[in-house]
Amino acid sequence: MKAAFSIRAHAPRAARASIACMVAILLTLPILIGQASAEERPVAEEQKHHMKNAGQPHHADRPRRPATLTVTGIGTINAEPDIALISTAVVTEAKTPSEALTENSGKMNAIFATLEKAGIERKNIQTSNFSLQPRYSYYQPKPDEEQRPPAIVGYTVSNAVSIKVLDLRKTGDILTAVVADGSNELGGISFDIADRNALLDQARKEAVLDARRKADIYLSAANARVGRIIDFAEGSVARPMRFKQAALRAEASADAVPIAGGEEEVSVNVTITYAIEQ
Repeated sequence: MKAAFSIRAHAPRAARASIACMVAILLTLPILIGQASAEERPVAEEQKHHMKNAGQPHHADRPRRPATLTVTGIGTINAEPDIALISTAVVTEAKTPSEALTENSGKMNAIFATLEKAGIERKNIQTSNFSLQPRYSYYQPKPDEEQRPPAIVGYTVSNAVSIKVLDLRKTGDILTAVVADGSNELGGISFDIADRNALLDQARKEAVLDARRKADIYLSAANARVGRIIDFAEGSVARPMRFKQAALRAEASADAVPIAGGEEEVSVNVTITYAIEQ
């Protein structure tokens, strides 16, 4: 910006010098003001930063996390099963599909009637597999003969059912009866407990107590005490079968299949982290 000043030639020399000095001061004044503002701005920003962080604690002032101990507890409950699960099937063969199916259906209906007489409700009988397949004969050609395609020589029908027995004392008699009615395949037998959740809850309590017992042992040896729970997690639930020598034959008829129910074992493990108190 040009200054709106001019120096007349006919003004006295002293006056001209004074006017020139004033003009120089006015020209440099904006520059000096700008420099002062630039110098003051970082100071103001620094003061604002200190005021903002004045109420916040330093890292050294933050509370330290407490010392912890992590242990695993195991709870195990044993109980005798009260449910038997039987898998059995009727397999029939005939020259035609209809003949094989008719024979199979007759035997299966007889099994259903026997189960009903034994007190097994229909809701506890479930078809688990059904199939109808051709049977082939494979010709073995002589060295000078051509290979012939396989020929159908008959058909096979298989009808498998799962039976839930709520009274284990009847298990042997039921197996004997279904075989007598035509069942010629036994897929297996397993055992279970009706109120399994009740056993799991007992095992969970035992697991927590076991974890606390271990924590008390460790910290007592270290002259410390168990504090509050910091973390808690439940692990896998295991259910291995541990058999015992206790057959059910005494409650069954003399010619029934002897069945041993064994003993069910339900196991739960938990992992707990405790705070350590000195």
